[in-house]
Amino acid sequence: MAGLVLLFLAVHVALRLVLTANAGSDDVEQIVLSQALRLDYGAGQAPLYPWLLYPLVQAFGPGLLALGLLRYGLVALLHLFLYLAARHLVVDPRLQVAAAWSPVLLYPIGWRLHEADATGVLAASLVAAMLWLVLRLLERRDWPGFGGLALVVGLGVLAQDWFAFAAAGLALALAWGAEGRTLLRDRRVLLIAAAAAGAGAVRLAGAAPWPGLAPPGDWPAALGALLLVPVLGAFPLWPLAAALLPQAWRGTALRGDPRPERGGRTLLLAPAATLALAAPWVVLVGQGDALTFRLYPALLPWCLWLFWRLERTGWQLRQVRALALVLGLAALAAVVARVLQPDIGILVCKACRMQMPYAAFTAGPAQAGFTGRGLILGGDAYVAGNLRMAYPLARVETPALPGLSAPSGTPGACLAAWHGLEDDAMPAALAGRLRDHGVDPATLPPPVTVRALLRGSGTALAPARPVGMRFILVPGGRGTCR
Repeated sequence: MAGLVLLFLAVHVALRLVLTANAGSDDVEQIVLSQALRLDYGAGQAPLYPWLLYPLVQAFGPGLLALGLLRYGLVALLHLFLYLAARHLVVDPRLQVAAAWSPVLLYPIGWRLHEADATGVLAASLVAAMLWLVLRLLERRDWPGFGGLALVVGLGVLAQDWFAFAAAGLALALAWGAEGRTLLRDRRVLLIAAAAAGAGAVRLAGAAPWPGLAPPGDWPAALGALLLVPVLGAFPLWPLAAALLPQAWRGTALRGDPRPERGGRTLLLAPAATLALAAPWVVLVGQGDALTFRLYPALLPWCLWLFWRLERTGWQLRQVRALALVLGLAALAAVVARVLQPDIGILVCKACRMQMPYAAFTAGPAQAGFTGRGLILGGDAYVAGNLRMAYPLARVETPALPGLSAPSGTPGACLAAWHGLEDDAMPAALAGRLRDHGVDPATLPPPVTVRALLRGSGTALAPARPVGMRFILVPGGRGTCR
């Protein structure tokens, strides 16, 4: 298992370095946030991911290596923790390994995490660790188990707001069974509650303003998005499992079961309990947008339950071999798709961030005389993040991260940059950020435009699609933009 994890880590980090120089979705925000260690990153940003990224940036610089090591290190831990959890749940080593790698058949983990969702990857790895420690405590209640679970729950609250629903859903599922209730009555559970409360206090200190209640007309759409979470988030694992392992769904438990009931039904109920607990918040506040890619870590218990159930109903070697082949092909398909995406993604992409020629864009300011020192104001997170990687000595801000100010540093130039071609004016939010620094945009020199083609366009695959970045450089800076 350790060899598979290391191979996975090496392959995907290497692909991240060689396929494109662009930072992907979420990575652009995290590379800006990682400029300094703070309790409050503004706009409700969870602090744990930039905290973990910060030492890697200090060691390797603000670039793809630091981003890749953290992202795929967390994915490797996700599989490792699920393997440890499976060892407490099923007896056969082959099923343990299959359970650990089954999340590659969940779309948010098998594919989407390669291009987005930084905090979701972190939350998923912590949910896997939480499952392992809970199953361990069901077998043996001791201080290391409770201490470890308290640490994981505290970190989870600092990692992503939706983790709290997953933890509460798991606790509610534990209360359904006699063994789980015995565990919850242990006084050492108060240590876990204290860790969650302490981490919650830190999060509330930097929380975004209360969004208010959603209009009643938005509630059906939000509820529909919540109901789609188990459908889209668990696809295509469940259709494939139903076809390859039908007895896990309709079979009866074998006599002389090799392991008692411990934990199995808890794993089945936990995702449903999480969705039930999240429903009032989602409906009342109206946070249905992209909900599948926020709550999918809560579906991981089902990956373990499937193999617990399979061992209890019986299985044939050919079935596990077929499943292993499917898992291997899914992992290989993700690698092939990643290799092809930068060049053929132009056919299906909308914003096309991975195809954006940021190398040409970020070279423009240097050609205009930018030395790499001073303050960079990016019109959006993609401009800000990619400029941060290109100019590691500069400090970076963006209106896309409201409430976040750049750390203090050596003064230099003032550089404002945004996506656009010759006719695209400076975005109002960026102009407002300049005014916050005491700079009147009307007094600045005219912008310079860097024009290039999207990667893959202007070829036999797709017609030419020109894109650009505009920037204004004030060499000595003005106001506090320097």
